Amino acid sequence: MAAARLGCSVSTLKRRLDAGRDRLAARLARRGFAGPALLAALTAAQASGRVAPPAWVTSLGEDSLRGGVTELLQPGGPLALFGKTTAVVAVLAVGLAVAGGGPAQPPAEQMPTAPPLHETRVDRLGDPLPPGAVARLGSNRLHHGEEVERLAVSGDGRHVLSQGKSAWKLWEVETGKPLPGAGGKYAGKAILAAGPAGRGVAVVAWTDTGWVLADALTGATLLNMPGVGGHASGPAVRPDGKAVAYVQSRVDERTRSWWHGVKIWEAGKTEPTDLAGPVNRVFLTQLLYSPDSRRLAVQHGGDEGTQVWEPATGKLLLQVPNPENLVTQKYAFSPDGRRFYKDQRTKQKIRCWDLDTGTEQTPSTFAEGICYGLAVSPDGKTVVISTSSPQVFWVLDAATGKPIRQVRTRGGSVTDAAWAPDGKRFLTAERDDVIVRDAATAAVAFDPQGHWFMPGGVFWSPDGKQVTTWSNFPVLQVRRWDAATGQPVAVPPRSPAIPAEAADTGDGTRATFADKAGVVRAWDAVTGRELARVETKDAPVWHATLTRDRNLVAAGRTAVHVWDVDRAKMLATLPHTFKEALTVRVTAGGRRLVALGRESTAVVWELPSGKLVRRLELGGRWLDVSADGRFLLTDSHPGGRVELWDLDTGGRPRVLTTKGGDGADAKPVMFARFAPDGRSVAVGFRGPEVLVVETATGGRRFTFDSGVETTGYGAEFSPDGRCLATAAGRSTLVWDVSGEGRGRPPASAEAAWADLKEPDAVKGFAAVRYLAARKDEAVRLLSERVPPARRPDPEQVAAWVARLAADEFAEREAAERALAGVADAARRQLEAALAETVSPRSGGGWRPCWAAATPRSP
Repeated sequence: MAAARLGCSVSTLKRRLDAGRDRLAARLARRGFAGPALLAALTAAQASGRVAPPAWVTSLGEDSLRGGVTELLQPGGPLALFGKTTAVVAVLAVGLAVAGGGPAQPPAEQMPTAPPLHETRVDRLGDPLPPGAVARLGSNRLHHGEEVERLAVSGDGRHVLSQGKSAWKLWEVETGKPLPGAGGKYAGKAILAAGPAGRGVAVVAWTDTGWVLADALTGATLLNMPGVGGHASGPAVRPDGKAVAYVQSRVDERTRSWWHGVKIWEAGKTEPTDLAGPVNRVFLTQLLYSPDSRRLAVQHGGDEGTQVWEPATGKLLLQVPNPENLVTQKYAFSPDGRRFYKDQRTKQKIRCWDLDTGTEQTPSTFAEGICYGLAVSPDGKTVVISTSSPQVFWVLDAATGKPIRQVRTRGGSVTDAAWAPDGKRFLTAERDDVIVRDAATAAVAFDPQGHWFMPGGVFWSPDGKQVTTWSNFPVLQVRRWDAATGQPVAVPPRSPAIPAEAADTGDGTRATFADKAGVVRAWDAVTGRELARVETKDAPVWHATLTRDRNLVAAGRTAVHVWDVDRAKMLATLPHTFKEALTVRVTAGGRRLVALGRESTAVVWELPSGKLVRRLELGGRWLDVSADGRFLLTDSHPGGRVELWDLDTGGRPRVLTTKGGDGADAKPVMFARFAPDGRSVAVGFRGPEVLVVETATGGRRFTFDSGVETTGYGAEFSPDGRCLATAAGRSTLVWDVSGEGRGRPPASAEAAWADLKEPDAVKGFAAVRYLAARKDEAVRLLSERVPPARRPDPEQVAAWVARLAADEFAEREAAERALAGVADAARRQLEAALAETVSPRSGGGWRPCWAAATPRSP
């Protein structure tokens, strides 16, 4: 074994390999050694005689090398996670065994890997997963992805269409299943209008030659309207699917005034007909057909108010003045078309008329908000009113006008409502979602056991088998899932002994609360047992959290307080100058604390000493800190760029990745998270794309498309770094970032070796995986092409150290340069020399030498 030949234990060898690998890779990346430049440097070094011959490698024995290389190259292992700097790691692993090696990654056999790209994986409900995803936690059924403006239920009640500003989607009412192929060439595009059409549902869309009425399920053309466009607007689909009414505007060339009129284009006709003559100066805003297709409501933007016409006869049935000159009033017909409902916005009132007699009926009232939509049940007995009220809507008795019930929404106001033709269910548009409700109780009829709103937090269990997600709008929801299958796992109910306002720590097991007097408390969320109670005497406390190593951290008005829960001991009180502390993070195994203030200032302390390490003016928003507490991710102001800060050295940050350019085109950053080993970063911008980039270079290793525009803030790597969970809509997607089954492997070992020199992170990662599966070839290539550096002569190092105290500046400078070049290999000797007393003259010479030997990662 390699460890035995080096005279150390296996664990010691691994520990040394890890430290050395990180140190060398970071130094080379900072100095610009990557790809061809690295190999050129190695070749030059060998030619100069500063490295041992390749025979040194084989002297360790083929078996020892093969075992060591295999471990380093295993998927999820230290080498496999380093991408295109693999050659650097290989040099260190084989040639500088005394310097580095990492702890083996935790086994991840419980996690599935992504199927080959030509295969489609499905979630637990049978819905397809995007390429690269292995599981969906929750569901995006009936999740539109942007605010839903209108709903349209098909005549047979099987499908519902949701319409947003940029696109429309079709769903099965019974199961909520999306129909992504619906609409043919009109699928996913913005439309002008939608509505029931016979037994189906139809959309009005643009074409190069005019408008078209198309079946939303098949995309088949129901009605061509050539030449319609330009100043045409506001179409309404007749429920029998045989006509479209719309507003046509034109300019009178003589008077230069606008004229607006209503036209109806019926199937079988080559031109539209006029409903009523042009109306001077007054624009028209809304058109609506009655369910029986016999009547048409027209809303004017001026004093003419709302009119109801009978198109077949040209008869005006009703005209309601609009003294308030409102242009966005809502209205509806009863199923038989005999009653007409209209809101009176300023008085929370719904007015009703009998169209046969023209008499007004008893009005209905609701408590608050502006009416967004009206929906009358098929039997005409119930009216659903959607309003601007952020958390409730109303169900009214159509005959008496009195409220039957007030219903709490799942977050946000209800923008529209529609009934299924059988009257057993009604549907509401609540923010980005379509909710199917039981008509009798208004309870949710279809629930995929997900979140009501996009998850704001994602947490993996230590064994990587489960994922906990939480959202806090409109109420706190904690969900737990099997990470491999996406099946929900029961979460123990929160103890009633815990105050409702206490914040969950994210994984559903603990809760914390800080009161105005500065008292911070923590509980076991299930049992209600109080874990800690700390009187900070530093009110108000802005942020409090219980870390996984059971430290209670509270950011008060003047200081950050760290409390050891198990020992009931205050570990540190760290003064700050923040106007308000936003968040704190304990890293590096509890040895470092990083805090961020509202003024975009980061402060780093050592624990438990409380020594101030660094204070940085970030100029952007804090995103994540590496596990070792050395690196910080921020987004630039106003956004669109992820930057990497070195918390040890300070200085200006390095741009890691960008999206959409600068200024108005920049895509806001939703999240950026370090992998457990710090060598890659997951980044999500607004939109469906999720990136995984190499920390050292910024090269893209993976680009995933969630298929959902509403990317959430929640994201986290699994403990072994092989999977990544990101919020997408109301659900969470688990991505395979191990690289298995993705990309085309190299054609040969020689090709793999060549790919290690490429700047393409995807190629480099594929090459690592190829060599990991072929350990004999990997050993051969390493022994032939990457000889290790020879350890410097201890006597020579001692001589250089002595010359740091020389009288001549040139001699001291030469010694400094020489020591900096061998600092890594001679680290122990330099540590011993540094511990001894040196002259003031030599003190300055140590700084660059020691900086070169200091481990840096990533």
